[in-house]
Amino acid sequence: MILLSCGLMPVFGQQSTIDSLKGSLSLNNKDTTLVAGLNTLALELIQNENYAEGIAYANQSLDLSTELKFIRKGQSIKISGYGSLLSGGISRGF
Repeated sequence: MILLSCGLMPVFGQQSTIDSLKGSLSLNNKDTTLVAGLNTLALELIQNENYAEGIAYANQSLDLSTELKFIRKGQSIKISGYGSLLSGGISRGF
């Protein structure tokens, strides 16, 4: 029973991080802080193999960064996220 509990702790920690990031997003304030938050959430989701949701947040980030003319940094972070997705997917046969 103890081994089972220890094995599940990282999953709960990861989900807690994702839930915290989602809760910290203020969608009413469309600014570069939101772009950064969406990027962070996208990367966290991709790292946790939740590719579809990660890509959805990455796309939201790209759309907002384009709207705000915050292209250079916003796009580079999104491209980094896609790189993580592709390298993770390739190594897992995605």
